[in-house]
Amino acid sequence: TSALATLSLVRAVGTTLAPAILVGLLANSLAGMPATLMARMPRQISIGALPHAAELQAKFDQMKTNPAMADEMAGLEIPDLTATTIDIDMGAPSGSLPPDLQLLLRNADVTTIVDRSAQVAQYMFDQQSPERVSQIQSGVGTAISALGEQGALLDAQITTMRRTGAPTAALEAARAEIQTTVAQLQELSAAIPDAFAQAKLDYVAQLRANGAALEATFQHELNMGFVNLFWFYGIASALTLALLVLIPGRAHFRSSWAHETEEAATPEPSDA
Repeated sequence: TSALATLSLVRAVGTTLAPAILVGLLANSLAGMPATLMARMPRQISIGALPHAAELQAKFDQMKTNPAMADEMAGLEIPDLTATTIDIDMGAPSGSLPPDLQLLLRNADVTTIVDRSAQVAQYMFDQQSPERVSQIQSGVGTAISALGEQGALLDAQITTMRRTGAPTAALEAARAEIQTTVAQLQELSAAIPDAFAQAKLDYVAQLRANGAALEATFQHELNMGFVNLFWFYGIASALTLALLVLIPGRAHFRSSWAHETEEAATPEPSDA
């Protein structure tokens, strides 16, 4: 009776704790899934060539060495228009993702992990690209303003020289060059959002091309949860077997029972 009661108790405890242990170990393994997957995604993507980028970059470099424009260009910082890239911080902690995207990754399986990773990648891209777009457009806008001021100065000089009858061909050529440069900068600035939108599509395509690696990473992380589960139950079983060794054997219980029975059967001496 004691053995059956103990067995029922052990079964009840196991039935209660086993699912909690299983879920706990798997959840602990999958907790780092978002960060691990994000580390496997492409970290950087190049933006397509912007219109007139190489030509404008060469012009800016030349303007900075031109004594006539040295003062206006001295403090002007122009972003590199020929090597525009955006870094995707996929190594950031998974806590930087909104809860719905974290849940999306944790509930994924091998058949859906690539699509859901693409959703996370697009979110990360959308979070970081506006700042980069604003930075480039701000630099381009500063350059347009500086060139506009330089053009106004040239206009004043041309007007003055015309009054005195001095030749103005060189100044007019410089003024025309500034106008052309400003028009190119405006065209480039207008093309930046579309270039980043295309880069986003290219980035997602690159991620999908890396889908096999993402699926393998997902399966590995999931397998680690079952490995931890195996080791937990293996160690628990080994400890249980070790404890069983300390329990007295059947022969001990039989001899103890016989001794107690014999004592119970022996009549106590009477007072007489």
